[in-house]
Amino acid sequence: RLLNEAFINWMKSERSVFAVVAQSGYGKTNFMCAKVEEIAASQFSLFYNANRFTNGLLQSITNDFIWEFHREKNSVHIFDRLDQIAKNADKKLIIFLDAVDENPSGIVAIKNELLDLTSRIQNYPNIKLVISCKTFDWPYVIIDGNQAFNSLAETINPSCGHPETRLTTPDADEVGFHLVEFTTEELEEAITKYKNAYSFKGDFGGELLKESRNPLMLRFISEIYGGREEIPTSISSLELFNL
Repeated sequence: RLLNEAFINWMKSERSVFAVVAQSGYGKTNFMCAKVEEIAASQFSLFYNANRFTNGLLQSITNDFIWEFHREKNSVHIFDRLDQIAKNADKKLIIFLDAVDENPSGIVAIKNELLDLTSRIQNYPNIKLVISCKTFDWPYVIIDGNQAFNSLAETINPSCGHPETRLTTPDADEVGFHLVEFTTEELEEAITKYKNAYSFKGDFGGELLKESRNPLMLRFISEIYGGREEIPTSISSLELFNL
């Protein structure tokens, strides 16, 4: 719920970039895919997964444009055209870039491209960018030399501390929306949905309920016990992974 609210507020803002940051299995890709489907009726969107890149985001967009329209244009012309189309339609073009930390060319290459892109995308008021990244790699994307936020960090929403490039003690947790373990309310809602989707029996309690606060572990439990048998009253993380 909080993530969706943050996304809606960003859509209304002038900031160009929205970032979702979390550990593996916390739902970054699910969020990205769900948003693409959700906004399809009201906005334009493009979706890319960084782990499939060969020459980066801009080249991927350029190649898609060439294949779709059979016209070989440079990225500047393409962005000019896309921005104008979105403006004429009274819509936004949202570019979704998932898993920037998995770029085959490395984190430095995608970081440099994002720095360049976000400095230019601000000239296109009808184009916005959504990115996702693992928690471990996030500081390498938005902090230069472990010393200061870079210009990419300043374009990202949410930004709790409104980072400045001269900040000498940057905290990567202040930039982007960071997914964490379920709250009690979120966990109750998630368990209800998973029980309906996976048709498993029994109630969560004790250690199992505690483990389920991690979204990935809840998924494991549902995959293991869905439609087969009643869930146990207690099971360790190691046992879940083994199963």
